[in-house]
Formats: sequence, C-alpha cells, structure tokens
Amino acid sequence: MGVRLTTRFRRAAGWTALVLPWALPAAVVPPAGHADPPERYRVTAAPARADRYIVRLTEDARPASVLSRLGLRPVYVYTKVMNGFAVPLTAQQLTVMLRQPEVTAIESDGVVRAPAAPGPAVRPPAPGAARTAPTTSWGLDRIDQRALPLDGSFRAVHRGAGVTAYVVGTGIDPRGGDLAGRVDPGYSVVADGLGSGDCGGQGTFAAGILGGTRSGVAPAVRLVPVRVLGCGGTGTYSAAIAGLEWIAGNLRRPAVAVLTFSGPESPMLNDAANGLTYLTILLAGGAGDGGADACDTSPGSAAGPLTIAASTETDRPAAFSGRGPCVDVYAPGVDVASAGPGGAVRQGSGTGYAAAYAAGTAALFKDLYGDASSVTVIRWITGNATTGALRDVPAATPNRLLFTDGL
Repeated sequence: MGVRLTTRFRRAAGWTALVLPWALPAAVVPPAGHADPPERYRVTAAPARADRYIVRLTEDARPASVLSRLGLRPVYVYTKVMNGFAVPLTAQQLTVMLRQPEVTAIESDGVVRAPAAPGPAVRPPAPGAARTAPTTSWGLDRIDQRALPLDGSFRAVHRGAGVTAYVVGTGIDPRGGDLAGRVDPGYSVVADGLGSGDCGGQGTFAAGILGGTRSGVAPAVRLVPVRVLGCGGTGTYSAAIAGLEWIAGNLRRPAVAVLTFSGPESPMLNDAANGLTYLTILLAGGAGDGGADACDTSPGSAAGPLTIAASTETDRPAAFSGRGPCVDVYAPGVDVASAGPGGAVRQGSGTGYAAAYAAGTAALFKDLYGDASSVTVIRWITGNATTGALRDVPAATPNRLLFTDGL
C-alpha cells in the first residue's frame, strides 16, 4: 500500500513541475519574458486529435467565464471530478490559453482502448451458477479459493444487493437472462444513436463478470452503463473524463465502478479518477494490455482506483498484462467466460475484464459493510488477497491474487 500511494501520487501530481521544452511546439512557445512556463503544457503519448486539449483550472475558477472571455466553445465541461474543460484550440489559441491566470495545466487529448472484443466461449458457464453452486467459469471459480486445483464451484454469502455498479466503456446490452432487469439507462457521450447500448461487446462482457447471473461475482447489483467508447472499442481521455463527471453527478451509493479502458499515462484522466474515488465510490481499472509498466498507463497509474493485472488459469501473469509497482492485485483475465451482446456466452481476455472481478468483489464488500471509503475497500482487497500464488511474476510487481475470503 505504501508503494502504491507514494509512487502514484508522485507520478500523478508531479508532472506539472517538470520542464518539458520538447513538448511545446515552436508555434505555441510563450513570448520572451512571459511568466508562463512550458511545463504547463503536456503532449500525450498517443494524441487523439492534434487540435483538442484538456485544460485544468484553479479550484476557484469558473470554466464558463474563461471560455466566454476567450470566445471558445467546449466539447466537455468538468466541475465535479476536476475543474476545467476539453476544447479545440489552434496553435494561436493555445498560446493565449497558456497565458490565462486560471489555467494550471493543459494536456493534449489522447486515446483510450477497451480490451479485445470477446469471442465464442469454449466452456460456457453453467446456467444458474451463483452462491455455492457449480460453475465452469474458471475465473469465478479461482477467486474464492486460495490455491489450485479449481474445485468447480463459487461460494459467496453476499450478492451485492443494494449496490450500484457503473460500467465505463462500450456500454451494456441489456438483452439476455444474465443481465436482464438489472440494467439502468445510464449515459453515453458517443453520438451514434445507440445510446448506452453496446455494439462492441466489451462493456457487456465486463458487466457479466461483475454482476451477471451465471458468471458474475455480485449477481444482485444494479448495473449502469457509462458509454465513452465507440463500436471499435476506442475513445478519448476527454470523453472518459466526461463519463466520470456524469457518474459524480448521478451517483447512487453504495457504488463501485469498473473502468474497462486503458491508455498511455494521462495526469488529467488520473485527476478525474482520483476525484471520483473521493466520493466513496470504489473504482477498479486494468493495468493495461500492452505488457508495459502500469505506472505508464491511465487509469493504472492513478492513486485512487484499484489497479488490476490479469492472470491465467495456471496462476501465471498474462503475457499482455501491465506490471510494476502500480499494480494492486492480479485477477483472472485470460479466456474468462461472461455474457456477450444479446445474452450469448462469450470468452475474452484483458485487464479490463480482470478489473471487473475486483469491482464485483468490492460490491460484495459493500453489501456486507455498507458504503465504506475507497481506501477501506482497497486495503481489504489487497490485505486479504492470496500472496505468493502466482509464478513468474515480473520484478517489482506485487504477487497478490484476488480472493473473496468468504464475502
């Protein structure tokens, strides 16, 4: 826990103190003698658009006032999880924005991605699997026992009753028995006419792991889709922050959330994720699917959310999984079974899916203990995880495997 807090807060908060002259194009270098340092501007590793930026303001500033003064129309305005906005800017407008006294940082918008879309299941979950019941979902089977071999069942006392679970990603398809009757309308920032429905499958799959009747950890939760990714499973930092902003304004406690996407490190996205955790909602996000250090990804490097790496059925880290000290625990994330669009059973791999197991476990915890703080839930999950179960864990990565411990 100490590594998690010290490493992440240093990474998330310290970037504005770095001098990054390489990040500032010549066209937007402030005039000689101007007080604004170049470190307030940051180029992301994977910019989504060359002309869109996320602007963070001082806490007492009013985004509408800054935008009106400069004659700008924002894409998104943020006032709850952070104070600022996303806005298109020309090089000249960026120079002007850097001069505004209310501006504390500017970041170019970047790309986030969902895990790979799930495919046909090889071993579908047994119908009605829940509580102490047979299950052929190896992921569900693994998290309720300390060691292999799997015993073919999942045991839990609680079901996540009374807990709201927000699934942030490609949306949720409410059709099919696994999720039917427990999916609320939710929210979408994607303007394609589908609303919060799911045309990619990743969000529905994660929802099934978190709260599905057959393959879900917490089958009594209310599921709320927050669609920030398009049908191709990609989106932007600014859209993801808008989704978190919506949750903050429409929060029903007790609550958990799974962030099914990941991208290169974004201090702005981290700030927003951290801001949401302060509202006592437990956020679980993947460590990234590129095999890189999770501290170089978002939301994996954020201090507030729980960061989950993916493990295999043989208790080894997934080859694609993020690693390093920003990882909190591992959870099943390779060829796991869950619901797909239309209710069909699918099989998928990704750290975003592993994060859904952790979010489901947090829902069980909140069913039992009520609206506990994020820090309390994270301490319980990391403290009760099975240590030393995984083989070939990368250096500097905690050897902890998610365990429900009788919840």
